[in-house]
Amino acid sequence: MNSDQLASDYQTICPTSDLPVGKAKRIIVNQIPVALFHIEQGFFAIEDTCSHQGASLAFGTIDGFSVACPRHGAVFDIRTGTVLSLPALRGVKSYPVKIENNEIAIALAPISDNQPELLRL
Repeated sequence: MNSDQLASDYQTICPTSDLPVGKAKRIIVNQIPVALFHIEQGFFAIEDTCSHQGASLAFGTIDGFSVACPRHGAVFDIRTGTVLSLPALRGVKSYPVKIENNEIAIALAPISDNQPELLRL
């Protein structure tokens, strides 16, 4: 894949100023719900559907690198989508984010081809 193809895979979402540190935003890109987060370490995007019972993770409680689902409290890593606690057993997809000209853009190709991880008990 050349750089022109890679650049076209990203879709501009909003200006960086629209998402302050410690906040999240639910967006729909090509009919896919995505939770976009801004934490101290940068901007991150994960699938916005909790793998336990489908609640929006963008409306969850952010704590450092994690977000707790607002419905039953399952916790996911904002950076990777990895599930960190029950009741969810499976992680969610994470998506690449880039900042260009103070605009947030994401690509819907997951960061890796691996399946979301299962919580190891």
